[in-house]
Amino acid sequence: IAIFYGQSPSLMWLAVAAVVLVALVLLNRAHVYSLAPYLLIGCLLWFAVFMSGVHSTIAGVLLAFTIPTGSRVDLQKFMTWSGDRVREARDSFVESQPVVLQKDYMFTVSRLSSVAKQVVPPATRLEHMLYPWVYFAVLPLFALTNADVSFLGGDVLAMVSSPVFFGVFFGLLLGKPIGILLFSFLTVKFKIANLPDHVNWIHMLGAGILGGVGFTMAIFVANLAFPEAVLIADAKIGILSASLLAGVIGFVFLFMQAKAAERQGIAYVSASLDDVVRQTAGEEAADVADDLVLACGDDDVVDDVREVLEAEGGVAEFVIHETARAEAEEAEDVTGTRP
Repeated sequence: IAIFYGQSPSLMWLAVAAVVLVALVLLNRAHVYSLAPYLLIGCLLWFAVFMSGVHSTIAGVLLAFTIPTGSRVDLQKFMTWSGDRVREARDSFVESQPVVLQKDYMFTVSRLSSVAKQVVPPATRLEHMLYPWVYFAVLPLFALTNADVSFLGGDVLAMVSSPVFFGVFFGLLLGKPIGILLFSFLTVKFKIANLPDHVNWIHMLGAGILGGVGFTMAIFVANLAFPEAVLIADAKIGILSASLLAGVIGFVFLFMQAKAAERQGIAYVSASLDDVVRQTAGEEAADVADDLVLACGDDDVVDDVREVLEAEGGVAEFVIHETARAEAEEAEDVTGTRP
């Protein structure tokens, strides 16, 4: 997009954008984990790229590369610290009093929430912040403003027989699966990456077919690529037709694959909060937490802590696991055995 659909670039503004980008990289190298500086300087980067004549979407890509994907909190220390804070919250909790009047309890839980938030990498926090805006605001508005395909007064047969229609239609329906499979195969073949656990090439083919649902970006690029309204309409019809077919074919293909796997005794399950915990805390810590959670009872304080931290993605579940670890240690100190 930046190269083929941008205007003649301004070297001065490109230089300004480069300086701003260097500042963002330096923030990353300085281990600045607060999102605010990146977002503020990112606005300057967007403005510089926009003024340069290069398509401004490239600014978002460059900004994403500079936002830290690591955590500023040492997870091993957090495990111990969070267990201590949960014990403090439990000890200071008075069941007969309203929670809002228990200052010590609220202070401890607030500290726990504040630190737990820092466990999640800034890039992940930003991603979660953008989810509702993207799915419930940006995409619907984009669809309303860009998917204006009108069949009134037009020759539908001419539209669906134009070279633009065929190019877009087969590019999405066939080109996307071929491209996804080819580059995935080369990536695995040259040991750059591996397929995820329990994922095979049949699954990748299904994902490639679903990749043909190119509604948003395809329409966006079509508006940039074609200067004439007739050609844009042809492209949009090709996009909508291919997206509909790709969605149906991909769903049916993966559904039949899942049914065939079930007949062989393989069950498919939906992603759970445990998956988020593993991504946040790491496989080893999550495995330990899975064992420790069995020791956790129906403690009212633990439930309150869960509610306070629930918005932090997988961190709340991680803290609950740590509560189990702390309680198990206390039980061992008292009885000499694990519960």
